[in-house]
Amino acid sequence: MYEVAVVGAGPAGSATSLAASREGVKTLLLEEHSLVGRPVHCAGIIHPPSFERSGLKVPSDLVQTWIKRVCIYTGLNEPLTDPFKLNLLVVDRERFDQWMAGLAVDSGAKLELSSRVVGVERRGDAWRLLINTPKGVRVEECRVLVAADGVGGSTARLAGIKHRFELASCLQYELEGVKVEDPERIDLYFSSSVAPGGYAWVIPLEEGRRVRVGLGVRGADRPAKYYLDLLVKHLFRGARPTKFFGGCVPVGGPVKPSYGNAILLVGDAASQVNPLTGAGIVGATRCGLIAGKVIAEKLSYPRAEELRVYEKLCDEAVGKGYRRILKARRDLEKLSSGKVRALISGRGLIEDLRHRRYLKAFVKVALHRPSLMLTAIRVFRIRDSILT
Repeated sequence: MYEVAVVGAGPAGSATSLAASREGVKTLLLEEHSLVGRPVHCAGIIHPPSFERSGLKVPSDLVQTWIKRVCIYTGLNEPLTDPFKLNLLVVDRERFDQWMAGLAVDSGAKLELSSRVVGVERRGDAWRLLINTPKGVRVEECRVLVAADGVGGSTARLAGIKHRFELASCLQYELEGVKVEDPERIDLYFSSSVAPGGYAWVIPLEEGRRVRVGLGVRGADRPAKYYLDLLVKHLFRGARPTKFFGGCVPVGGPVKPSYGNAILLVGDAASQVNPLTGAGIVGATRCGLIAGKVIAEKLSYPRAEELRVYEKLCDEAVGKGYRRILKARRDLEKLSSGKVRALISGRGLIEDLRHRRYLKAFVKVALHRPSLMLTAIRVFRIRDSILT
C-alpha cells in the first residue's frame, strides 16, 4: 500500500509528490497521459519572484523567452499606456512539467504514466483505486488521496467531493513566420470586443519569429475560437496556426472545502488560480508543496479535522490574495474601457503605478472619482498578489 497517491502529474501533483517524498512518504504519482506535459494547456508565463517563494527556481534551459515589458490595450488599436517594465519569463510548458515530475521522482516518488483513475472507494482506513492502464484495470490502495487532475478531473467527484466552478474558455495558437514590434514585450488586451469576460495575449518566442496568441472568455455569445480568429486576422493577417492549445480554466477563486477525510484537492482541482490572469503555475506549485508537507505531518491520523490546516496555509500563501483579486476584477468588469481611460488620463496615475506610488494614485482616485472609491480600495489591496 502507498501512503499517498497523487492523481495528475502537472505542477500541482508533482509539487505535492516532491514535498511528500522528501519527507519519506511512500508516494505514487499517477498520470493519465503517456507523457508528462501533454497536452499543453497554458501560455507558460511565470513571474520569477512569485514562483521562487516556493523555494524552487526555473532552470534557464526551460525558458523560451525573457519578457521585460508589457503593454496593455483596451481595444485592438487602443494602448492604455506606453509599455512598462515587468520581468516575466515564458517556459516551455511541456518540458517544465517534465522537470517538476522529475524532481518528484528523484526524491523517491513513483511515477506511472498512461494510468487513469476510473474508480475510487473508501475502505476502512484506505482508499481503493481502480486504475485503467494499457494492460487493463488494476487496483492500488493508499492512505491519503490527492486530486491534482485539474478542473475536468474526476478524482474529487469519485471521492464524493463536488464543486461548481466559474470557468473561462481558453484557446491559444502558435504562429510562425511573423514579426512583432518588440520581441521582449507581451501585449495584453482587456476589451469586451476582443475577449468578452476575459483578456487576450500576444507572447513573442524565438526573438519574435514565433508568437503565442491566445485568449480566455467567459459568458461570451460565441466560442473562443471565433474571437481568437478575429484577433489573429487583425494582428497577423495571413498567418496560419502551427499549434493549438485549449481548455477551461477556473477563475472563481479557491473552492472550499479543499480537503476531506484523507483527501486533498490541489491546483486547478481546487481552483487555486489567479482569477484575473488565469495564471495557475505559481498557485499550484506553492499549494502542492504545502499539501505534501501537511500529508507527511498528518499521516498517522489524516482525518478532515487534521487536514484542514492545509486550506488555512494555502489561504495564507495565495488564497486571500486571489479572493481580493476576484472582488477587484468584478468591480472592474462593471467599468467600460472608456471609463477606465477617462479615470487615468491626465492625472498621472499610470506613472504613479509604474513607480509603485500606490498611495498617491489611490488619493487621486478618491479626489477625482469618489464614486470609484470602493473599486480603488480593492485594486489597491491586490497590488502585491496580482502576479501570483
